Amino acid sequence: MEKREDLEWIEAQKIVITTNLVTATKKHLQFLKVIHENGKLYDGRMLERAIYRYKYCWLPLLANYSRSKVCEWQLVVPLDCEWIWHCHRLNPVSF
Repeated sequence: MEKREDLEWIEAQKIVITTNLVTATKKHLQFLKVIHENGKLYDGRMLERAIYRYKYCWLPLLANYSRSKVCEWQLVVPLDCEWIWHCHRLNPVSF
């Protein structure tokens, strides 16, 4: 087991991070603050609607966008869909 972990560590050292992690972390904290201040996306009807919009609106739109060869514009994720997307990435098995 130790050898496998050593190999994984060596491979991990080869990863080049080009993102400014401090800036990305600050943006992420700001996003979480907005979600928390909103407070309506934790449970109830708003959460159900956000999940519906994510599943049946955002994901199909994103799939079509990513298949497009010519994109003149950039997609901006609506706040409710971004929250569900965030949760999905944290626990993809439950989705």
